[in-house]
Amino acid sequence: DGRFMACSGGWDWAPFANTHFNDTTGDNLHYMSKGIWKDVYLLKHSGLVVEHVVPQILYLGEHPTAPLAPHKHGDFEVATRVHVRTNKALQATLRVTGSWGGHNTSTFSFRAGNSSVTIPLRVPASEISLWWPNGIGHQPLYSLNISLQPEEGATVTATRRVGFRHFALVTGDDTNATYVKEAAGAE
Repeated sequence: DGRFMACSGGWDWAPFANTHFNDTTGDNLHYMSKGIWKDVYLLKHSGLVVEHVVPQILYLGEHPTAPLAPHKHGDFEVATRVHVRTNKALQATLRVTGSWGGHNTSTFSFRAGNSSVTIPLRVPASEISLWWPNGIGHQPLYSLNISLQPEEGATVTATRRVGFRHFALVTGDDTNATYVKEAAGAE
């Protein structure tokens, strides 16, 4: 009695509330957050909704064996998957624009209900700065603006923020202090 599955609560599944209760043993325990715990709102729409935007970032350069140098690394590609819900079948022009200056536009046919399309966008190394872990460098983020214009009706927009980074597993003698410093990019 009173026991929950491990996935019923915790920082990663259902955060604890900031309120407490005393059980029969005298322990001061957190209440479990069950149900709605973030903002809920209703939106009026014209029959065309961008439900999700999922940017998938791919590094196009050579496989690195040392930390990437600013603007001297390979390009990236952002494959932006846009999940759309429509009340009726329609054609619409999808435009994806990056705050670094790149853009791509294409026209798609959407069926009634749920659909998703992917549109690629190349990101030249010269146009962006890499995202670095805290304490090692800056964490620049770039806006990815999505605009969906149906043949009839209002344009629907969405924005996501992305960072560019490539991680590589480079194996070596991790018992050698010099190797570990070089691998970490620390001199």
